[in-house]
Amino acid sequence: MDQYKIAELIFRELQDKLSEEERNILNHWIHQDPENKIVYEKIISEENIKKRMEEYDEIETEKFWKKFEARIEGKEKIRRLSIVRIMKYAAILIPVFITAYLFTQRGKLFVHKEPAQMVSIPPGTQKAILTTSDNEKIELGHTANKRIFDFGKTIVTDTSNTLTYTNSNKEESQSVPVVVFNSLETPRGGEYTIVLSDGTKVFLNAETRLTFPELFNGRTREVILEGEAYFEVTKRESQPFVVKTADMDVRVYGTSFNVSAYPSDNVTYATLVDGSVEVVIDETKAVRLEPGQQALYNRSTTEFNSREVETWLYTDWKNGLFSFKKEPLENILKKLSRWYDFEMVFASEDLKYRSFTGDLRRYDNISTILDMISIASDLEFKIEGKTIFITRSK
Repeated sequence: MDQYKIAELIFRELQDKLSEEERNILNHWIHQDPENKIVYEKIISEENIKKRMEEYDEIETEKFWKKFEARIEGKEKIRRLSIVRIMKYAAILIPVFITAYLFTQRGKLFVHKEPAQMVSIPPGTQKAILTTSDNEKIELGHTANKRIFDFGKTIVTDTSNTLTYTNSNKEESQSVPVVVFNSLETPRGGEYTIVLSDGTKVFLNAETRLTFPELFNGRTREVILEGEAYFEVTKRESQPFVVKTADMDVRVYGTSFNVSAYPSDNVTYATLVDGSVEVVIDETKAVRLEPGQQALYNRSTTEFNSREVETWLYTDWKNGLFSFKKEPLENILKKLSRWYDFEMVFASEDLKYRSFTGDLRRYDNISTILDMISIASDLEFKIEGKTIFITRSK
């Protein structure tokens, strides 16, 4: 999170002015990493505040004390005040040294340094390719103009970031015997949203393909996923919704969940945010998930189990964030590479297992992203064309 924002929240807390939402944000940051908690406790200690007040008193006496002369009777009085009174009169000084601490105290975490020879790689954008049932390919996201396509039984509207399917004749669609499939595919560096004909909303991450019927007919609503997508399924108890991947089927009636099923990843995940789903492997193994749980299938070991997770780590991508908690660098860069479209080369194998915790903004330039990781993990990144080289800091 932005260090200036954290500094502001700590200062507001010292003034007892935090809203409930701000307190939740600050608490999330404090508990996100043990080092965050250490820095926070050091900042708010009375000893530290008095010490920093004295330091700024010595360095900036004339500049700051002129602002207080009208309200206090000389410098010695503030030294005798309690910590509460100090906070009352330190509205200028406290934010300054809090921010300074966040830049310098957390194991040099916030000490800014420019990664060597860093160049620009822009983030991904809204783009995808729609393939119709007659194999026509339509590029999406390259124009700001709204477009409408008439597919006969369905009307399809594109707004350059969302594709929406609607029944052109609902009564007639119920008797259509043939299921006609389309597919929506995002490339590396692309994302898109689709609203299916039943109202289900699907957010496609980069390098993902969703195959789906123009209209849902029959006993189930089935789609096929390769890659990663977040689903908000319209409830329809008489017609379960099924997400089919190469490894598992996720069966739901109406719920919100994320599925990650990239062919290049060794593990397929299904993460439940709301509702209830059943995850099935080979029609022989099944697990029922509750909100906050995740099903995992390992292709190498064929191990299949479930666990409790912090769902935001697996769903924040659709809200414009990459969120990581003690995640190995190799996994992080693999996720980033799908969005920023780059290749990576590690100077040594051990660098792949360096861990990182933090939230990165999905639409930042890659240099900003790598700068934050570099500072936190003592690594250097060098970009040459579309390749990023990772080495230890010198």
